Amino acid sequence: SFPGDVHIALGNEPDLNGVPGGLLHDVLRNVRRIAPSVRLTVPFAYAIMKKSNPVDVSEFRAEFIQEFGRVLEELDYISINIYPFLSAGTTPVPMENLFGHRMRFLVEQVDALKVALGRIYPFKEMPIAIGETGWPSCGMGKSAPYTHATYSESVLFYRNVAKWIESDASDGKIVSGFLFTAFDEERKGTRRIERYYGILASNGVPKGEHTCSSIAAESAVAWLEPDYPECENDLDWAIRNIDNPEVSDKFVGRGIDGSLCSFQQFLYDSRGSCPPITRIPGEQVFYDSSQTAYGIIGKATICTTARIRDKYAGLPPQQVARGTFKANENPHQVVPAFAPRRYRWPMAG
Repeated sequence: SFPGDVHIALGNEPDLNGVPGGLLHDVLRNVRRIAPSVRLTVPFAYAIMKKSNPVDVSEFRAEFIQEFGRVLEELDYISINIYPFLSAGTTPVPMENLFGHRMRFLVEQVDALKVALGRIYPFKEMPIAIGETGWPSCGMGKSAPYTHATYSESVLFYRNVAKWIESDASDGKIVSGFLFTAFDEERKGTRRIERYYGILASNGVPKGEHTCSSIAAESAVAWLEPDYPECENDLDWAIRNIDNPEVSDKFVGRGIDGSLCSFQQFLYDSRGSCPPITRIPGEQVFYDSSQTAYGIIGKATICTTARIRDKYAGLPPQQVARGTFKANENPHQVVPAFAPRRYRWPMAG
């Protein structure tokens, strides 16, 4: 246990939420002045790490130290949010290391943080707490890590990580740890998978195999329905980065031809954050610059709305892939900016 009767965690993941380091530093100093006996910490996202593997070369991102270096100096201990789930199927880490009873991946992440702290504070050891860790029980999607958002894997993780936190195995690693979270948050305004980290269902009853349904088993839904609240944000990122050489490898060979339909299908395939366009009857689907997708039977679906078309209409041509985003004067008229490219997708249900 860590000394002190009262502990205060100021904010949560300020590094991801745009909170200025100077402002957070001033708040810490004020709290310290008003309540000098209170123990203070700030929970940071693990994204503050530039390197964490191999452990002995771990280091913080330079911009993190520049923004929050003075904040670290004011803390009694640092809290870190670690989610082994996010590495499930996306890295070569064995699944046993992610949720096995030894918590090998989580231990390595903590050790890497210790090494990074040692680089900036070579003459003192800053204690570490796990501010958040958890594993969603449902909301499963098509792509990793979301394929692992299952009840059985969630139960295994929570049981083993709780045992590890409370056991002697965590001594010398962390001073405390918190599971995220007690209850599902079905009204949470984010992508569906973020709502099901609860140990209990939202009504307080124990969860089971049928507590929630998987979006992977549902039929394709209409554009931007509640199950895909991150779709538009991800579209913004994809459209504005399609020609960014630093991330170009993410787009190569993914069937993006410049239409919103093709971006939508790419985001369904890669992240599960947008609805699929394969609800069109037929085996073949192709897209055109009017943001329409066509099946071999001749039916079509609009992969956007008038508001979205207008939103992207002003983008210069060089910001999109081999085509232009242009709202048609007649939304029902097909006006391709180039010859449509055809891609084969699975039969629609």
